[in-house]
Amino acid sequence: MGVLAGGTVARPAELHSLEATDVLATGVYFGGTARLIVGSRYAIARHSTQLRLLGPVDRDPAIVALERPLSAVTATAIGDRLIISEARGDRLAIALGALAGANGPQLELELSLPAERASGRPASG
Repeated sequence: MGVLAGGTVARPAELHSLEATDVLATGVYFGGTARLIVGSRYAIARHSTQLRLLGPVDRDPAIVALERPLSAVTATAIGDRLIISEARGDRLAIALGALAGANGPQLELELSLPAERASGRPASG
């Protein structure tokens, strides 16, 4: 199964927690504090009020490699890179580049909007 930026990832029935995950883009992890594989491409997704990085997409695009509440992270576009940081908790800081799908400014906006405004439908839960 592949990942298509801008689509919705369909999952097998046993992975209910991944239903309705909106993939916004993919990006290559350049570095940071997360335990991700440097140089690997991850899907940048939104699941209700959660940020999810799925992948690496070439190994298994169904794996949730990282998940954080959107309210706890800040997405910042700097040139062709996206920096995602978290002020509390484990002080997450990751840099993604070589974006495909949404560009940095679009991702910055999408990851800062409430779920009902970003998707055009009410947030569940």
